[in-house]
Amino acid sequence: MNSGWIYILTNTSMPGLVKVGLTTTSPEQRLRELSSATGVASSFKLEHSFQVTDVEAAEAKAHRILEQLFGRPNKSREFFSATVQDAHEVLSGVLQEFSQADDSPALRDAEKKARIKSFSMACLEFEAELPKAVNANGGALSPMLASYFGSYFAACAATNRAPKMAQLLSGPYSVAILEKAVQIASEFTNEPEDLIIQYSRQYR
Repeated sequence: MNSGWIYILTNTSMPGLVKVGLTTTSPEQRLRELSSATGVASSFKLEHSFQVTDVEAAEAKAHRILEQLFGRPNKSREFFSATVQDAHEVLSGVLQEFSQADDSPALRDAEKKARIKSFSMACLEFEAELPKAVNANGGALSPMLASYFGSYFAACAATNRAPKMAQLLSGPYSVAILEKAVQIASEFTNEPEDLIIQYSRQYR
């Protein structure tokens, strides 16, 4: 049973369709892979993603329900005749049973603080809650915890603060962590990739 993400993508070359699939790396990385394919006329856009515990089972259930509700032009492809809003509403309910057990309210609140640039408070809250969540997960990250660590790392970069648990940057979720950090950093700097990459070099 692998954890990962279920994503919703759109493409201007395919009006009226949404692509719903899975990834165990990160939605952003999967987006780049699909958009760089030579057979694609235009790039995909990531609309939503859901972090889940059993990604294969979650995708199978999502596909089954979406096909029943909206139709599927080609049963061998991951496209459905639904709007983004409709697909999101359906998947929000369908995927609840696969939600991450380590999705703590305290970490969600800390992430919100990072997004509104209350970086010092966000860092303090992450540093109090992340070790507990990681220990509860057997000392390892999950996709959800990697996402939270990415938000925390962006807050550290914004305040030039040395991150706790920096060894996690060298683990299997390092790409997902840095992508999340860049996403958060894009809300407060025009060069988020440069900021995060340069900052991460000190701790990898």
